[in-house]
Amino acid sequence: MESDLTSTGQLSGLSRVLLLMCALALSSGTPAQDAKQSNDQDSVVMLNAESPPLEVVSVTSRDLQNSLLGRESYYAKNLDELYQVIGEKLAPVFDMRYVGYLVLGDYWKAANGEQRDKFVAAFSDFLIKTYAKGLLNFNQEQLVVFPATYSKDKRRAEVKTELRMNQGSIVPVDYRLRRSSEGWRVYDVRIEGVSYIQNYRSQINAEISALGLDAVILRLEQGAQESTPTQVEGDNS
Repeated sequence: MESDLTSTGQLSGLSRVLLLMCALALSSGTPAQDAKQSNDQDSVVMLNAESPPLEVVSVTSRDLQNSLLGRESYYAKNLDELYQVIGEKLAPVFDMRYVGYLVLGDYWKAANGEQRDKFVAAFSDFLIKTYAKGLLNFNQEQLVVFPATYSKDKRRAEVKTELRMNQGSIVPVDYRLRRSSEGWRVYDVRIEGVSYIQNYRSQINAEISALGLDAVILRLEQGAQESTPTQVEGDNS
């Protein structure tokens, strides 16, 4: 199945998870001491197909932060440019086609090529446009990035991080990556043990069962077009 991958409104219950996921990309990534990688090193490292998982996470975090830092007010008034910046920074490190496969589950098998392509594009665009403005409103402190751990076959990896909130609490945010022909790519993010893939899969699969895949794709496309993101509702943490 994986070999094939190479070829209405916001979803409820995920606001906090997705905002934290986006906030993580803005956080000042500081590898833990035993990772032996400094902030100065992060700022000069360029990612390539051989970049290890730790670099993929920490360098992307720093790169996106540098792109937006000091321009929050400008991007708040020019959302199209904000969407473009975020998309350009995250697209090379997030394996959105594999994400689409995981989210659709069994529905991926039944979908034709055009439906798969449309779903992946619509889902990616929807996530960025729905939660992008939260990046500008989120007041993050320090992100600590720990050394990566690998599966036995070295094809999967996990980078654990801790996002330290303003009120002093620590939120564990873990990236899961897989090795592809283009290098290490993120395919899941777990916030306090909650997988955003699993959450979206259950909700979208239920919607597809009731309305059909084409209707879900249309809803995602319309949601992205109509999205006027604000701070996450009800998230006072």
